[in-house]
Order: sequence, then structure tokens, then C-alpha cells
Amino acid sequence: MTLHLPKTTSAPVVARKIVTAAADALRVERDGDALALIVSELVTNAVMHGEAPISLVMTVGSAGSARLEVSDEGLGWVEPTRRVEPAIGGYGLQLVAALSTAWGCVAHSGGGKTVWAESDPHG
Repeated sequence: MTLHLPKTTSAPVVARKIVTAAADALRVERDGDALALIVSELVTNAVMHGEAPISLVMTVGSAGSARLEVSDEGLGWVEPTRRVEPAIGGYGLQLVAALSTAWGCVAHSGGGKTVWAESDPHG
């Protein structure tokens, strides 16, 4: 499934609803709302720190696993980092790391990036 999202504050809500519905339809095993929280954080980061266009790809693997990829474009690229010092906000990637079995980031050659996370209820 591929979804193109606007660079608006409503994009995380739209992505969350679509991923939840797709996971249910495809019978993806979910650990509570982990997929919804992961996609919400990834899309929020793309909206706040990236440039349009923003896209979401959800791939369903064997045994109920899922991979979410959120891509954005931009002239520059900064690798997303997990915040460790006390601050208001900025802890989304810590949540992604805690809820996923793996996550990472890939730079695009022309700018922008894809941040991905995998969720495997058996892993």
C-alpha cells in the first residue's frame, strides 16, 4: 500500500486511520496500537522536519509482520536522532524504537530521506 500525504497537521491522523484499517483488512497481527503509534510519529516527523511530497508505504510480510516507510523530500538531509536530554517534545523516535523490532533511515541521493520501522509481533 502506498499513500501520498499532504504536509499538514492532519496527515498523521489520516495515516494512522488508513494503516489501522489496512492492518485489520490484511490481518496483520498487531501489538495493541503499536503500528498506529509508529506511523503517527514517523509522519509527524516528516511534516515537521521534511518537505513535501510525503509518502507512506506499508508492506505486509509473512507471519503478521509489517514494515512502514515514510519518505519526504528536501534540499538538505539531517539524520533523525533519538533525543536523550530533557526537553518538551522530540521523543517520537524513542517511541518508534520501543514499539518496533527494527527502524532506520536512508538518505535519498537528491535530498530527503526515508525513515522505516518494522513491527513483528513474533520478533
